[in-house]
Amino acid sequence: MAATTPPSTVSPSSPPASSTPGPGGSGAADLPTPVTRPAGASDVDGDGIGDPVRVNETTSKIEVTLSRSGRTTSVDLPGLQLPTVHAVVDANVDGFAEILVRTATRDGIEEYTMLRYAARDVLAPVTLGPGVRLSAGQRDNAGFGCDETGMRLVAGTSSTVGTDFQVVTTPLQLTLEGLVTAGQGTTTQMPASGANSQFRASCGVFS
Repeated sequence: MAATTPPSTVSPSSPPASSTPGPGGSGAADLPTPVTRPAGASDVDGDGIGDPVRVNETTSKIEVTLSRSGRTTSVDLPGLQLPTVHAVVDANVDGFAEILVRTATRDGIEEYTMLRYAARDVLAPVTLGPGVRLSAGQRDNAGFGCDETGMRLVAGTSSTVGTDFQVVTTPLQLTLEGLVTAGQGTTTQMPASGANSQFRASCGVFS
């Protein structure tokens, strides 16, 4: 099944900041220094205070009120399938929390989009690099997760009798260019009962 992440456009709902929007991340020159690494709960702009994140179901926008400036910024997600869930978590442990949004569920497979703090008062979608797909579900034996070490992609291949799986876990890196693989994956042999629990989205708390 091919990835079908809907196109996204950035549309600040208040006057844009003076800085030029960039690809974002802690390495971007146009971002402030984060207060802690990883970021605190829901801290999108890295100032140590949680930022309210809302899904506007009427306009299919993800809206964030940034505590650093008090401004509200938003990202359009055309084709967003409702109802949806989202999580706010510092997936790459750089001091700025990313937003993961479930954009669609089809045939038991969930598709997700990641948004990041790209510049002061600007939120932007993250580009997925070659071979990277933010999806989860047992039908495709795919998932992704993150913890204090960063983000990872999970993919499984079942045996011919379906009793066990080879599960490959590949580290991901959120760079200025987007979300890309970071080195070779590790392979683990496990029974189907254990493997199936890997094929889900396990980054932060989705609600």
